[in-house]
Amino acid sequence: MERFDRGNKFILKTILNNDRLNAYEFYIKHAENNGYNVCGLEKFYENRDDGNKYFVLRHDVDIVSEATEEMFLKEKALGVTSTYYFRFSTIDVELIKKMEDAGFEVGFHFETLANYANEFGIERIDEISIEKVQEKLKMEIDKFEKTTNITIKSLASHGHPLNRKLGYSNNYILENESYSKYNILFEAYDKELYNKYIDSHIMDNNICFNSGFSYNENPIEEIDNKKARIVFLSHPNYWYGNNVRKVKDLVYFFSGRGKKYQPTTFKRIALGE
Repeated sequence: MERFDRGNKFILKTILNNDRLNAYEFYIKHAENNGYNVCGLEKFYENRDDGNKYFVLRHDVDIVSEATEEMFLKEKALGVTSTYYFRFSTIDVELIKKMEDAGFEVGFHFETLANYANEFGIERIDEISIEKVQEKLKMEIDKFEKTTNITIKSLASHGHPLNRKLGYSNNYILENESYSKYNILFEAYDKELYNKYIDSHIMDNNICFNSGFSYNENPIEEIDNKKARIVFLSHPNYWYGNNVRKVKDLVYFFSGRGKKYQPTTFKRIALGE
């Protein structure tokens, strides 16, 4: 299928409308029309051995924005569900309750290793007690569940500038660990999950960069290339904006900064990365 979702005309129209959700709707319908089960990450995880095709919707809620509810309402109207990962700083108890009531999945977007390093002024991984960080994560999970009044099944690592200094992502503390110790099923970048079950990982970006995708992979081409199990990670704030966001994106667009961006091929977040 010829892509409609790239080029200056599409990018400028998206910025001016402050809305990219029509394209998001198209990706979902394109997946369904090609025989994919569209669902959240937890449902896929629980059915990963069934041999069916999956277009898995995962959202990292990195900032507070009305876009999160707009994306949720769009999915609800389309009759699909997805997984939303909230940081402590982005928790919206009322919205999470709506998601839970509608059959959506909610998890914890954790940044425990970076927070621990920041708390104690640490910039080297060998100065950190991983056991203490793991205990901190258990306490954070408990706090997240009490704050949101839900029981979570999964976590997703969030990136932080300190992770780059340390040379380790937040999911380092869970790599090769037993998830049962944390009363969860999995972490979103689980090694076995990606090595054995996921054929393609797509991640969004600002619309000015590579027509809105961080990697070479995009929904239309990956579906048309018949990748059987696709994870589509998106951040709601890239899909629905406000006037402040419009001005910033117009500056990006006309400055040509986006054209300097060179997309890469996805590589799973792993030890030391």
